[in-house]
Amino acid sequence: MRRFISITAACGAVAIIASKPAPPRNVRAEQLLDSLVSANARPLSLDRGRLTGSGAEWLFAEASRAQFLAV
Repeated sequence: MRRFISITAACGAVAIIASKPAPPRNVRAEQLLDSLVSANARPLSLDRGRLTGSGAEWLFAEASRAQFLAV
């Protein structure tokens, strides 16, 4: 019975969350994000199990200066 109540409550929560209207689009924020991503993009590829390209060089340089790295 508890399991049924838990499942019913979870389904109800999902239905409530899913029924909320989407927030209005912020075109300026999307354009800013696109320009920032484009300005900071670097090529990165995997060649025989090793990362290559200027993106790999940048990534390794930044990782060596970091106190921790999350992948």
